[in-house]
Amino acid sequence: MDIVNQFIATSLAIKIFKRDQTAFMDFKFFELYLDMTDAVIGRLQEDLNGLRKEMITKHHIDVRQINGTKYLVKGRDKNEEREYTPEELKQMTRVVMDRYLTGDKAAPFERQSGSWKMKFPHDK
Repeated sequence: MDIVNQFIATSLAIKIFKRDQTAFMDFKFFELYLDMTDAVIGRLQEDLNGLRKEMITKHHIDVRQINGTKYLVKGRDKNEEREYTPEELKQMTRVVMDRYLTGDKAAPFERQSGSWKMKFPHDK
């Protein structure tokens, strides 16, 4: 996946995780899901900032969304419009989300919510 596609998919993944957090409010143990997604969103945001910095400083490009599936890639020498199908965007975003949940970008998360801070006898 090139850096532009990675940038687009990462920004979409952040939006999806934030949207999904509202759905978790109906879950019995919603705090656990919120803590997990907060941690993932934090890692995604850090990586998105790194991608943005690399695109600007190294590749001299900027990406702007024109509409739901169309993006403008502004470069030093030329501007390019990229249009994706909804299925392409879903697949790119799915790959990024999978990496952060179960793949090489997955990481443990700390429980931040009150009821999940309890210590159990088997915890050290």
